[in-house]
Amino acid sequence: MLDDLASSAADGAEARPSALDRAALLAVLKTWFRDDAAHSAHWRTAARDDFDFIAGEQWTAEERAALEGQLRPAIVFNRTLAVVKAVAGSEINTRHDIRFIPRNNEDSAVNEVLTGASRWIPAFATRISMRWKRFTKRSNMRATSASRETSALSATASPPSAAISFTSFSAASAPPR
Repeated sequence: MLDDLASSAADGAEARPSALDRAALLAVLKTWFRDDAAHSAHWRTAARDDFDFIAGEQWTAEERAALEGQLRPAIVFNRTLAVVKAVAGSEINTRHDIRFIPRNNEDSAVNEVLTGASRWIPAFATRISMRWKRFTKRSNMRATSASRETSALSATASPPSAAISFTSFSAASAPPR
């Protein structure tokens, strides 16, 4: 696809996707999406199998059917989850720090600021991500509560007990999403 953009640039057209009109940009993005989906299809299949294995789904359908045919239970001793968690914990505990080292003593103040910023940015990004998750969870709960109350008010043909049960619904008793 980039070759197509390069050839269009040779013809006098703009090669940047941001400079294309909406129809051409949509065609470029669709092509990129299809290429990426085809390229990552094998990885997604393997990743799904890996996640199932860690979750305890370690028997294939054929193996499960063979065990059921022999009236044997499909027992799983899942020891992989403990190993995966140990490796993840080890990775977290052995993270490296980025330090900016000055070439001489004159640049030390700038390098200290850069080192501090390199430590602050990941921590700030984590805090923003956590706040965003809490905000979206609260807004989803409010939207669910408001939509149920609205549906209760608009359901005039329903018996009164149904309307009461809808209006007594609160965000605190909402099921987790």
